[in-house]
Amino acid sequence: MKSRTTAKRAAGQRSVGQEIITSLKEAVAWAGGEDIPVRVTTVRVPTTDVRALRRRLGLSQSEFAERQGKNICRLFET
Repeated sequence: MKSRTTAKRAAGQRSVGQEIITSLKEAVAWAGGEDIPVRVTTVRVPTTDVRALRRRLGLSQSEFAERQGKNICRLFET
């Protein structure tokens, strides 16, 4: 008796791994300038004035970082 996965592949279905590999190859081709049909999603991330937010909350940089679960010393490391 064949498993459901094997039966799907036999019917021409690609595995999840094959789908990922194909998608990555398309992404690399598109990024390289090839004219291939792809869906591009742009996400707009609003800018936040962190200094103003910190001041409104009455927190120092260290206090603000601590509340965000960050270590202030690590924020300035590059």
